Amino acid sequence: MTYPDLKVTQTIMEETVPLQIPTMDPQSRTIIERYKQVWTPTILLLSPQGDVYHEWSGYLPPDRYLAQVSLGLGKAALKEDRYEEAKAHFDRAVREYPKSDAAPEALYWAAVAAYKGSGQGSDLVGGWAKLREQYPDSEWRIKQSFMES
Repeated sequence: MTYPDLKVTQTIMEETVPLQIPTMDPQSRTIIERYKQVWTPTILLLSPQGDVYHEWSGYLPPDRYLAQVSLGLGKAALKEDRYEEAKAHFDRAVREYPKSDAAPEALYWAAVAAYKGSGQGSDLVGGWAKLREQYPDSEWRIKQSFMES
């Protein structure tokens, strides 16, 4: 096993409760229908109650997979009002995987988490300024562009 593969395995075991659903098994039909799975692999980060916090489909190489995990863990923490933890996950995605597709989204949500945690508008505005600077052409920069009007 190469180092990136080991890091994926370690992250999965430390940060999640992994479960693989055999998609060809008729007994899996209920869960496949519940989550509207249309392709494999489909990765779901779920709440203990089964709510979807983050989802993606298709193979990703280790660095992009880990970026998605960090983004998803951040979203989970944000949705559970654990703002400092959420920001830490988002910051890790940006810091460790800056070229990933997840990085601009993580920077967007990091600003939201900082703002929700502090109540200070400067945390949101400052975070989104970083997004504009680091990922000026990203969809996530466009999503915050209403602040520029």
